[in-house]
Amino acid sequence: MKWRKWNTAWMSLVVCGGLSLPVQAQVDLSGTWGGRLHEDYQTRLTGPEFVDYAGIPLNKDGLASALSYTTATFAELDRSCAPYPAHYLLLGPWGIRISPVMDEKSGQVSAWRVSGAMDREAMTIWVDGREAPGPEALHTFAGYSVGHWQGNTLVVVTTHLKDSYLTRNGVPSSSREKTTFYFSRHDQDLTVTAVIEDPTYLAAPYVMSRTWVIDNAQPVGAPVSYCTPEEELSNVSPDTVAHFLPGKNTSAAVMTEQYHLPKSATHGGPATMFPEFVRQLKADRYTPAGQCTRYCCGDSTDTEYVVKTLMCKTGP
Repeated sequence: MKWRKWNTAWMSLVVCGGLSLPVQAQVDLSGTWGGRLHEDYQTRLTGPEFVDYAGIPLNKDGLASALSYTTATFAELDRSCAPYPAHYLLLGPWGIRISPVMDEKSGQVSAWRVSGAMDREAMTIWVDGREAPGPEALHTFAGYSVGHWQGNTLVVVTTHLKDSYLTRNGVPSSSREKTTFYFSRHDQDLTVTAVIEDPTYLAAPYVMSRTWVIDNAQPVGAPVSYCTPEEELSNVSPDTVAHFLPGKNTSAAVMTEQYHLPKSATHGGPATMFPEFVRQLKADRYTPAGQCTRYCCGDSTDTEYVVKTLMCKTGP
């Protein structure tokens, strides 16, 4: 009888809204989010220039690994379909779809599922209070993600990532990487900020951000959702690993030749992340290359803006 009275009282509290149940999600992140290429247009579409590491806090090992990179790496049969890690969410050109994973018993959101593409695996972000497994657990390109709400922002910590690349021009990332994502929805906009820590290749945390717009008509992922491994270069031997030896990178001077930038800028490092470094370049008599002619127009369709403001010789 006592149990029956307590149970009846508890049910009354639930029905009347008097019981405060734990809320796991403060904001609904679900929907199809369209990518917009006005942010870092070149990086997210054609890709960054070779040996353009400005703003990336590389340490000595990170720079040495980046300078050994060649595009022939992905022409090797066993690497041609290798995806990028979870942080590529902010660098790829595609839209994304976010959907909740519901716990059938509690009716609460236990995880958020972020769709993948042909070059990035889907992410599962657990928000049910579980912890990440130990360091010896399986490492994948998606990694293992756990999240919690901090006000209206979903804070996600991703670990257990495979060795791969931080950027598409060969900057490396290691299995020791830890990325903290901040998912913030503002009405029809979704902004994700990532703070990447990698003691193997980075001397300081590297911060990136990107904004998507809700767009249910936006295609999600790549136009082709699969990748077929194949030999792209006939001169790539299965017995060798594509690379540049130290001092032999044929693209090492491209940024100096194209944009008159010194190696101290193009080779990255923590100092290149700050505005003070730009003032130092001016003090060293850095001279711009002149009118912009490459990757300077973004996806703008306003011809007057492109020519007069962005100083492009031709439209996008």
